[in-house]
Amino acid sequence: MPSPPFQILEATVAQLRSALDNEQVTSLELVQFYLARIKAHNLEGSALHAVIETNPDAEALADNMATKDKMQTTAGSWLLDGSIVPRDAGVVSRLREAGAVILGKANMTEWANWCAGGVMPDGWSGRGGQTKNPFGGTTSGSSSGSAVCATANFAAVTLGTETDGSIVSPSCLMSVVGLKPTVGLTSRSGVIPISGSQDSVGPITRCVEDAAALLDVICGVDEGFLYVVFEEGGGALDGIRIGFDASMADEACFASVDVFKKLGATVVDVVFPDVDQGTTRTVFSYEFKAGIKDYLGQLENCPYKTLEDLVVANAKDSREGNWGTHDWDCTVGDLDDPVYRDAIDLQLKSARENGLDKFFKENQLDAFVGKPTDFDNVCLDMAHAAAMSGYPVMTVPAPGDKTIPSAIGLIGLAWSEPTLLQIGYAYEQETHGRVVPVLSEGTL
Repeated sequence: MPSPPFQILEATVAQLRSALDNEQVTSLELVQFYLARIKAHNLEGSALHAVIETNPDAEALADNMATKDKMQTTAGSWLLDGSIVPRDAGVVSRLREAGAVILGKANMTEWANWCAGGVMPDGWSGRGGQTKNPFGGTTSGSSSGSAVCATANFAAVTLGTETDGSIVSPSCLMSVVGLKPTVGLTSRSGVIPISGSQDSVGPITRCVEDAAALLDVICGVDEGFLYVVFEEGGGALDGIRIGFDASMADEACFASVDVFKKLGATVVDVVFPDVDQGTTRTVFSYEFKAGIKDYLGQLENCPYKTLEDLVVANAKDSREGNWGTHDWDCTVGDLDDPVYRDAIDLQLKSARENGLDKFFKENQLDAFVGKPTDFDNVCLDMAHAAAMSGYPVMTVPAPGDKTIPSAIGLIGLAWSEPTLLQIGYAYEQETHGRVVPVLSEGTL
């Protein structure tokens, strides 16, 4: 009796590897499936506008990561249309070396949402249009397209970038796992920058194990760093201490306390520190100006060499939506300016030494659980704390309404990704909170 055909939809990386090894499916069939899925629902069908362009070589990643192939790298902007990057981004090079096929470029909030001062809609770019949330409502951003691609099964796994919430925020709304690693764990080479002190490339996937597998490929540390204990059921989290602050929790977070206790963890009532000193915009204003100048200087066939050039060109190009360039207009001096040095020193000391480092040590915590983001109060936003400190944060789908995604967030100290993944995996296996979106009928 012949075996049933392999089900690609919702398949994990481990399942895909096994199917390839056992000749249940071929690489070509996988590529064809995902490209057909994109064709059916990107511009047609559900019209998600999550992919800017596809490539016969494949695996969706955000459009601010350089690929030295036939695709372009533009941060969603027409201003970089036709520019040629000198080489693959560091993370893309690692993926290719591991045998991955790069499927396409995901749409994103243009310029990673550092251009128009917050008036540009989340998920909108000049080149890609408006990304759509298949569950309804906002996509959040800026890695909107990557999160939509992951939840809609446009690729096996996706990558996004985060400066302040850009991976975890859309991920929690798309019922997928998003992990922003410790700054420096993954290469930023070839990534269009915002902030040298905060930018990070990380995985957006449909399950925790896939996030670990993808991070293991792209992280730039010694082999064996990402040793994760994948256990489930009672005792899976024995010895783990998790902080909980009711003021930073929603229904999903409150429910997670009982889950973590059942898994063997100790949950500690704490008060999460307010680490925001109002320095973020100052830091960004200096770091973006320097970073974008360096990036533009590496491009071929690009007439723009400075941020000032981009400001002038943006104002003349109607395809850019007339959102303005408020963030760009606020940029000031160079990185040796005392104003910048004072701001970054204050931010890092407040967020690290006097903030999360002290908080975790005093409470003897391995992780803290809360809402991944708080759109109403940045002081209660754990993603913002992770951004300013450069520390890792991840979101995991939580059980709740079977049609509307819910999620919990986990934050840890520098280089604590293995612990966060261990906790996230045990929670995921106990709760099975992922909601699969229902796309338009009659297609794939």
